[in-house]
Amino acid sequence: MTDMQALLKLTYGLYVVGVKNGDGFGGCVVDAVMQTTVSPCTLVLCSSKTSLTCQRIGENGEFTLSVLPVDADPAVIARFGFQSARTADKWADTPHDLMGGLPVLKKAAARLRCRVTESKELSTHVLYFCDVEEAENGDGKALSYTDYRDNWKDKMSAVSLNKEEKKMEEKKEYVYVCKICNYEYDGEIPFEELPDDYVCPICGVGKEEFEKVEKK
Repeated sequence: MTDMQALLKLTYGLYVVGVKNGDGFGGCVVDAVMQTTVSPCTLVLCSSKTSLTCQRIGENGEFTLSVLPVDADPAVIARFGFQSARTADKWADTPHDLMGGLPVLKKAAARLRCRVTESKELSTHVLYFCDVEEAENGDGKALSYTDYRDNWKDKMSAVSLNKEEKKMEEKKEYVYVCKICNYEYDGEIPFEELPDDYVCPICGVGKEEFEKVEKK
C-alpha cells in the first residue's frame, strides 16, 4: 500500500523552464529537478510527455531553468503553470533576459542553462540527463513546492478569480437607455459611446439624457 501523503514529504523546488519554440519561446513550471553531480555539474529533469515543453527539449536538446523565489509573482506561476504554449505566448508579458539565446526570468533565485546529454522514456514522462553549461546566482530564497502547496492557495485563487472577472467583463454587453422615454440604443452603429450630436429617435433628447447600462 502506498500512502501518497508520504510522497508529499519529499522536497522539491519550483522552476520555470525556457525553451525555443519555432520563432519564439515556450516553457512551463516544473518541480522534478535534481542535481546529480557537482563536478562535472549535472542534473536531471523529469518532464511530462504531454507538454509541448517536453517535446521542444527533445527536439532542441537544451533549455533554461529559472528558480522561482519565495516572493515570485503569482501571475508568472499561473501563466507558465496553467497555460499551454500551443495557444499562449507565455513570455510576451513576462519580464525576461536571454541566456545563450533562451529565455530566463528577470526575477529568479537562480538561473541555469542546460544541455541534454541523454534521455530515458518512462511511462508518462521523459527523464533528461543534462550538463549545466551556465549558472547565475540571483537574489532571495528559492520557493519550495511544499511551501507553494501549503501557503499559496489563496494567492493563486486570487489570480484565477481576477482572470475570470476579466473574462466576464469582456463578455458583458451594454446598451444606451434614454432616461426620458426608455428607448434603448443597442449598437446598430458600432461606437464606444454616443456621438455628441445623437438624438433620441422617439422623444428627441440629446446624448446627455442617455445612460449606459448592462444588457440583460
